[in-house]
Order: sequence, then structure tokens, then C-alpha cells
Amino acid sequence: MDNHRAELDGVRGFACLSVLVLHIIIGPIRVAPDSFFAQARTVIQPFLIGGVDLFFVLSGFLISGILMDAKGTPARDFFPTFWRRRIGRIFPVYYLMVGLVPVFYGLHAIFNAKYTSYFIDTVPFWTYATFTQNFYFIATGNYGNFLGVTWSLAMEEQFYLLLPFAIYFLSKRRIAQVAICLIILAPFVRTVLWELINWRASYHLTPGRMDTIMWGVLIAYVVRRPDIMTALSHRTLLIDAMMIGLILIVAFDVTTLVGQSVIGQHRSVGLFAITLRYSALAMLYGLLLLRLSLPGGRRLKSSFSTTWLAKVGLVSYAAYMYHQLIHFALYRAVYDTNPLLDRLDKAWMPVAVFALTFLAAAVSYRYMEKPIQRWARKSEYKRTSPAQAAGNQQAATVA
Repeated sequence: MDNHRAELDGVRGFACLSVLVLHIIIGPIRVAPDSFFAQARTVIQPFLIGGVDLFFVLSGFLISGILMDAKGTPARDFFPTFWRRRIGRIFPVYYLMVGLVPVFYGLHAIFNAKYTSYFIDTVPFWTYATFTQNFYFIATGNYGNFLGVTWSLAMEEQFYLLLPFAIYFLSKRRIAQVAICLIILAPFVRTVLWELINWRASYHLTPGRMDTIMWGVLIAYVVRRPDIMTALSHRTLLIDAMMIGLILIVAFDVTTLVGQSVIGQHRSVGLFAITLRYSALAMLYGLLLLRLSLPGGRRLKSSFSTTWLAKVGLVSYAAYMYHQLIHFALYRAVYDTNPLLDRLDKAWMPVAVFALTFLAAAVSYRYMEKPIQRWARKSEYKRTSPAQAAGNQQAATVA
């Protein structure tokens, strides 16, 4: 049975485009702080940055769902199959990018040009190789260059060192309980990290972002419970209202306003309130995936199922990994500066960056990623009984 869901490819594509629009268009535009555009950017920017959060929630939803459906597979097949598929999905593009670092060192040594300096990454190679760069970033304040975006990938891989073991050894009900506990705990952890280190620690370190992937895990559990889904199918209006409420909370930065109003008297309380914006985003995206899995919502599903958005989703991983390298390289080559949209005659640059990014991503997907993933998926989960093999098919898709 083909259980592929185009709307989930569309969600992935939407998440990718959110980040790229921020980095390539919105972020580089220079405007007066009190201008209308600056105010509008303040409203939409959390959702653009939140594309990363959406990636996390979707990843937790897809991968935990696949693992839940594979429960009952003997350990000798369960763990090797998971890691073979994960390696086939992540490593080719990732290590291609990491492998460019010594190449750029060589080019800089030969040309010693100003525009090549951006591509010299002073973050140690071993941190990228071991997916620990996000901890190095916080410990040193050195966030890398074009590989800085890999902090999110490091965070995911750190989660997936533990998640397969949790799903294998715990019952599905217990997994859901753990997910709820970690969702509740996350803002407290973020507050402590901010207090002890800084706000970047609360954003980039894995313990502070665990609610994103855990929302995905929780929704993956829910859609595999027909009784819960039946009950929720009669409450879609309530779910829609909750999503609208969360959108308004994030758009008007309500949590930050509350936090700033009390931070002078109660610093920890104020920081806790501010970090709740991340909780609101994670919950919003969890509810989005739930809504897409429930009956109805035809317009919402069709919006995410459009062919072009689904195609963006298929190449989104490579596009996310490549875009900053292409973005900065083009600006350095043409203007010898970092990205800055301060003149009308530069308006062609975002178009060129998007075109080159998706061209590179499409080539990468067709000629490198897809063949390797085909090899990786030859390894299959072998369940021990028909009952264990019969997981709810609503969330099954390519991860």
C-alpha cells in the first residue's frame, strides 16, 4: 500500500521556504527601525524563524511514527535498519558540505582574497563530524560560517541517539507520557539555560528544544489511536480556534511583552514567559500535523498538497544545507560584501540565489540523495507478528 502523503512533503517545503525567505530576502533588507516594513518584519519573523521548529516537529512526527509502526521488530533488525536509513538520508549532503571546509582553506591559501575569507570555518572539524557543533557554538561564541545552519541537524541527530531506544523498550502509551512530560519541562530548561549561559543556549542546545520533537512524537502516537482520533474528529473547530490563538500569540509576541513587564522584579519568571513563544510555536505546528491527519480541512490539505510545494519538500533538506553557501558566495563574488539588500539594483540577487539553490538541490536529490536512499531502504523492519505490523497508516510517509 502506498502511504505517501503529499501534504507532508508540502509542510516540509513550507518550512524550508520560511527559513530561506528570511535568510535570503527579509533578513538582508536594510530599513529604518521605525518603518512599516520593520514593524511588519517583527510580526512575521517568528514564523519564518519557526520554519526550523516546524522541521523539528515534522521530523519527530515522521520518524517516531515509523519506529512505532516497527515495534515488534527484533533488535537485530530494528536498530540497524533505523541507522542505515538515517545515514542514507542525512550523511551524503551533510558530509559533502563538511568536506568543503578543507577545500575552501586551500582556495583561500592560493588566492588569499577577501571574498574567500567567509568560507574559512574556524569551528573544529571534529565537532561537525560528531554532530556536536551546537554545544561548541555556545561554549565558544563561534557560530561558524556557511555551516552555522547545521546546528539544527546536530540537535536532531542527538535526539535520535536516544529516541529509537525509548520507542523500542517503552510501550506506546509510556512514550506518549514521556513526550508530555518533556513538553512541559522544556520551557523550564530553556529558562535555566538562559539564566546560566545566555539566550542562544536556550535556543541552540538540545535540552531546550526537546518540546519540538516531542510534539511530533505525541501527535504520531495520537494518530495511531483510532479512539482518540474519532473523538478529536468532532472537535476540529476547537483545534482550529487553538491554532488561530497560537498564531496571534506568536505574531503579537504576547509572551515577550508579558515577560518584559515582570523581568525587572522577577527575572526568572520574565525569562520563562519569553521562552514560552517557542512552546507556542511547537504546539501550533503539532496541532497543524494533527489537523492534517483528521477528516475535513480540505482547503488546508490541498494548500500543502500543491505540486510545486510538495516538490520543494522533496529537495528541502539539500536546499536548506546549500542556501547559505550559495547566498554568501554570490554576494562575495559580485559585490565583495556579505548579503545586504540596500539598493534597488540588487533586487536580482534573491532571485538568483533561490534559482541556484534549488537547481543545486534538485541535482543533489536526483543524482546523489535518491540513489543512496534507495539503497538504504533495502533494509526493512521485520515485525514478529501481524498485529505488530498493523500500525495506523495515517502518518506513514517517507522520512
